[in-house]
Amino acid sequence: MAMTTQPPIELSRPHPPKTPAEVLAQLSADAVELGVTTQDFYGDFNNSASWLRQFQADVAARVGKPRALFVPSGVMAQSIALKIYQERSGRNAFVARYNSHLLTAEKDSYKHLLHLDALVVPRVDGVTTQSHIRYDEVVPHLDNVTTPPASIVIELPEREVGGRMIPFEELERIVHHARERGVAVHMDGARLWEAEGAFDHSLHEVAALFDSIYVSFYKGLGGITGAMLLGDDAFIEEAQVWLRRFGGNVYAQLPYAVSCWAAYRRHSHKDFVARRIKLQEVVAALIEALGDVSPVRFDPPVPQVSMVHVFIKASVEKANAARDAAQEATGIRVYGGVWPSGVDGESKYELNMGAYNMNNSIETWVRGWLAFVDALKQ
Repeated sequence: MAMTTQPPIELSRPHPPKTPAEVLAQLSADAVELGVTTQDFYGDFNNSASWLRQFQADVAARVGKPRALFVPSGVMAQSIALKIYQERSGRNAFVARYNSHLLTAEKDSYKHLLHLDALVVPRVDGVTTQSHIRYDEVVPHLDNVTTPPASIVIELPEREVGGRMIPFEELERIVHHARERGVAVHMDGARLWEAEGAFDHSLHEVAALFDSIYVSFYKGLGGITGAMLLGDDAFIEEAQVWLRRFGGNVYAQLPYAVSCWAAYRRHSHKDFVARRIKLQEVVAALIEALGDVSPVRFDPPVPQVSMVHVFIKASVEKANAARDAAQEATGIRVYGGVWPSGVDGESKYELNMGAYNMNNSIETWVRGWLAFVDALKQ
């Protein structure tokens, strides 16, 4: 009789694993639960009874903007925002920090596709840990006379610095200065739901500082894929035009939009607060258990949202071998994959606390990571 192998406990998986068939079955159930009985048609721009428009209205109300527009991808959503502000102002540049998704993960589409210039807020040299975006770093770019920017893109939270959040008062200063220079302020809110779980101010107060906002539905929420742009009536009217120009106003958004709406309704503000608290507890317990000379460090050491970056003093190959050995010994897989950190002999990965992995006990987290560190020493 063949022996069955139990699947490992996966500490780094925020969403439950599903087969394609299970995803489609869930999609069907979601459509029934949401009361979706018709297919959307080219965005349902003129259909006031549309379920897609109801989804957009729900998100707009929660965030605190007059209107919203569903867009197939975040790259497209933010490209649309940049083009709107270019067209309005006649200026061909935007301000973004060095770690912006627009600069690191989109194959320079701002340059080749949008024909824009990027005024890049650089990383701070000579420091191991980068902070959040700062007012003093931004001002010279907002004041650029030779290449005046049309917009500035601010990410909340900043993924590439471990999910750090800019303090509200500093954000206000940046926005005020941008307004004085006629620069539109756009939020990269790919992880806005995570940020909402850490705000000292209401989401409406934060959103009021921005002319437009992009949000995602597959990262923290677990939808199949999809995004939204939020802004005032004029912005969304212009965004609808640009959506067509980008080829994003497809015949039907049904599978993506239904999945995103269901995921959005499934996870509340309280869920993200609970995820942040659980991650803070896990990181604190691991720091204590692994000790001062641990080859593992967390950035930031006290997570500000429900994500954190984990650095390991080992090459990718050595770290993965230790991961596999620890899994063999304990049945716990501490992470899925790592990549080089940019420092010789060091690797890193991003840990997101979600509805799936937050159910693991602190003892399980500690046991898995202690086994990993032991294996790393072999």
